[in-house]
Amino acid sequence: MIENQFPIPLLAGLVAFLAAILVTDLGSRRIPNSLVLLAIGFSLVLRIAMDGPGGGLIAGLAGGLAGLALFLPFYIAGGMGAGDVKAMTACGCFLGPVLALLAAGLTLIAGAALAIGLVLTRYVALSLPVSHRASGALAGFRSAEGIPYAAAIVLGCMGSLFLARHGVAGFFGG
Repeated sequence: MIENQFPIPLLAGLVAFLAAILVTDLGSRRIPNSLVLLAIGFSLVLRIAMDGPGGGLIAGLAGGLAGLALFLPFYIAGGMGAGDVKAMTACGCFLGPVLALLAAGLTLIAGAALAIGLVLTRYVALSLPVSHRASGALAGFRSAEGIPYAAAIVLGCMGSLFLARHGVAGFFGG
């Protein structure tokens, strides 16, 4: 069941994890396994401490499985990196199953919007005269690496918490 108030310890852990993956993904285009494992372990310990080994552990693992299940096909198809899948799995452990499903859906929408923005920006950059394209401001758009997907994960997770807080997520079965 989704409550209008997400537990503060889980919220603090999730926000810290989201900040860490955003910084590392923007800086190095990688999300370290050690960071993901720490987040999964921390979220499960918090859930067990708050809801007991039965309900807390099951909710955390179900949330992690929901994040993994929705993102794994995109990894298999080559559409996202393994770090992104593992990061969404860790987020699911913090969020629980219903919010993890909502967060994953919102993350996919945010990722699509960021990708469209990147394509449009590259198109505009390439349509500029060569003298303007060579400037430092557009130098990053020469790469075909895609987007740092942690930004979309942050948007999706925070969006799911916003919707849950305002009662909208209850519509999705919570």
